[in-house]
Amino acid sequence: MEDFGVNPNRKPSQGSTIAAMVKESDMFKPRFKIHSKIVHPTALSIAASTMANSLDALMPLVSSEASTDLLAIFFAIKEHVDAHGIDWPAASGPIA
Repeated sequence: MEDFGVNPNRKPSQGSTIAAMVKESDMFKPRFKIHSKIVHPTALSIAASTMANSLDALMPLVSSEASTDLLAIFFAIKEHVDAHGIDWPAASGPIA
């Protein structure tokens, strides 16, 4: 990770912080509370240990929510590219 400029000791940003940075809090805030409870490692380990196949009912929800979030991200990127294209900003030019 260090080769890519990522500090392996850095604490990950919370989803709500990232959403606020890109001004998408209103869209994602209702999901954060549910997602944080469902996908928390402790919640998953408790759910997985209570009975056999106990995560089977949960996985379609997690999958559906992930798909919805990925589509939202995709369309936000597509909207930006459609509006601005893919190119270096004129002031900075390409990185040598």
